[in-house]
Amino acid sequence: MNRSHKSLVMRRTLLIVPGFTLVELLVVIGIIGILIALLLPAIQAARDAARRSTCQNNIRQIGVAMHNYLDANKHFPWGADLKEDKAGNPVNNYCYGSHWSAQLLPFLEEGALFRQLEFGHLSKVEAPGDWSAGGSGFANASLTSSNPTERNVAALETTLSVFRCPSMGLQDSYFNLSAYEAGGWAVQRRVPASYLANCSGLIKNDYPTGNNRAVWLKTDGMFYVGSKTRVREISDGLSKTVMVGEALPQPFDSAPGNTENLQNSRPNPNALDLSAAQKDHWIIGGDDADDCDDWSECWGTTAVPIGLTKNHTSWAEYEFGYGSAHAGGESAHIIMADSSVHFLSSELDPKIFSGMGTRNRGDSSQ
Repeated sequence: MNRSHKSLVMRRTLLIVPGFTLVELLVVIGIIGILIALLLPAIQAARDAARRSTCQNNIRQIGVAMHNYLDANKHFPWGADLKEDKAGNPVNNYCYGSHWSAQLLPFLEEGALFRQLEFGHLSKVEAPGDWSAGGSGFANASLTSSNPTERNVAALETTLSVFRCPSMGLQDSYFNLSAYEAGGWAVQRRVPASYLANCSGLIKNDYPTGNNRAVWLKTDGMFYVGSKTRVREISDGLSKTVMVGEALPQPFDSAPGNTENLQNSRPNPNALDLSAAQKDHWIIGGDDADDCDDWSECWGTTAVPIGLTKNHTSWAEYEFGYGSAHAGGESAHIIMADSSVHFLSSELDPKIFSGMGTRNRGDSSQ
């Protein structure tokens, strides 16, 4: 075979090498697209299951910390710090600003953070530190500052993953103006939280009877101002009484010159335009608690159903209730006083759920 004939054979061989036509390539791409579309829901479900598992683990850790606190102190932590005189009697507006979550810090491996805080009850009449700063707040609040207010504010700006459900979908922190301090007091990077201690099975409004602060000195739930609830006081049974529940905050940065109080206000209490209102939950402490108001910042109630939406006609009920961003509808993780965790649905009978929030009303059979 001469050289030219060999060359022709080789060219012909190259020409008949099999390959994909355009139609075949499009079919393959289409099949891959279908497979991806089928897999995406499964991937999303797996991710949600992982986030839900993390959330469940968070609330379980909080329950363990509660019981470790109980073992060390013979009572559960207070719902909020109580202002009292040297004789132990409540004075003025009763409150000093720290939340129940602050007391759990040493039992959540956050002892160093806890030691930087200044609690009002230790000084007996005058609190050594506040929970926000005048004007626009501290630009760079430090936990090692000699200023007790700055250390408290720095704690409010510290992200603690155990108090945050990964399904929240929120930014790490928010610029927050106090609702009640004259002249505007602020925390520049306040960290939202996902879990509320339960204060009641009966109270639906965290501003009851015209901001009657004395209401919060003794509620029907496990936590209230100055509460030091002992096991024997939970006569309905530890396994029947709600301790902490999951909640979904919806905060946003406070507008310049505006306050959280104004943002929460509506001209018509039955109006559904809630663009200027926010549902906020926070950790460790706050200026509103310092004024004994707006307890939905750190407490919840079982007197309202799980999973109320923002267009619920009673704003007070909406911001005081439990809920979550988990897939599967209006549900939330709830941990009982015995540290058992349950994922409860809004379909739960309201009377049963209400009874679960009280500690000693004789409804332990529900």
